[in-house]
Amino acid sequence: MHKSYRQSASESIAPPFPPDALLSFFQVSTIREGFYVNTGDWKEGFEMATVNQSQPFPEFRVCLDLRCWIKSIVLGGIVAGVSLALFQMMIALVLKGAFFAPMRMISAVVLGARVLDPSYPLQVAAPLGLGIYMVLSLAFAAVFALFMANAVSLAGTPGRRVFCGAVYGFVLWIMNYYVIATFLHWTWFAQQTDPFWQGFFAHVFVYGAVLGWFMKQRF
Repeated sequence: MHKSYRQSASESIAPPFPPDALLSFFQVSTIREGFYVNTGDWKEGFEMATVNQSQPFPEFRVCLDLRCWIKSIVLGGIVAGVSLALFQMMIALVLKGAFFAPMRMISAVVLGARVLDPSYPLQVAAPLGLGIYMVLSLAFAAVFALFMANAVSLAGTPGRRVFCGAVYGFVLWIMNYYVIATFLHWTWFAQQTDPFWQGFFAHVFVYGAVLGWFMKQRF
């Protein structure tokens, strides 16, 4: 059963759930009246509550159920990862006429620089590259979800989550392409990718912002 609770500024009744309620997932976003709280699959059946900003805001804890995390990470990670891969491949096609170049570059971290040669079998490089894209995207999504779950003030509105995702994407780009790749001698990432479209724009707006947007549906 789903219930709805709305409290005005003149009322002093506490919200109909305890401050330490353990929620399956929650979402807090600023609206005109105050805060909208989507308590999701709470054991008592409360689906939403609107609490005026003038009233004490209850303390929430993130769900400890693994299913909550899996839904967040898998959805955000897969959608953002596929978006990033397709965007980078389209840019590679437009700029260099090499649609699968990004797949070859990322598969080269496992098979070596020989994969970059167009004569290397694409049926090996492409599936491996896509698999690495998805594994890394899910791992990065897990780190981002953990951060957002412990930074409730930053996760309060869709705009903040998208902004945090964009900043996170920028950090990933710098770390992966110019720090980790340089240290491990994967120089082709910095040398063979367009720094704006495949680097900055792809990681900030295509991966990070998309990841932040989908995270709002799970917290």
